[in-house]
Amino acid sequence: MRELVAKFGSPERVNTLTEDEIARSLLEAMKQRRKDPIAGMANREHAAGELFGVGGSNFTAIADHNLQPQLERKFRKAWDKLEEQDLIEPEPATMEKTAMSG
Repeated sequence: MRELVAKFGSPERVNTLTEDEIARSLLEAMKQRRKDPIAGMANREHAAGELFGVGGSNFTAIADHNLQPQLERKFRKAWDKLEEQDLIEPEPATMEKTAMSG
């Protein structure tokens, strides 16, 4: 998420964080977005992708085809931890997948 790039400086730096650190940072970013109605909601499917793009103030990284999949995996695991700890609610589609697999 773009808030993580603003906080840590680059997608490469975000990739050095542990899953727990990413989970905490995701939760902080979600709280920030709740205060700004224009910011949009956080989305589990696009959270890591937001680290890559062009334009904006501090948002100038270009997609790295090796780094992005690593970050997507870390973000998925961090997001799962937040859901497992009941810190965020799963999206309905995620809840359906879990019910079908369990």
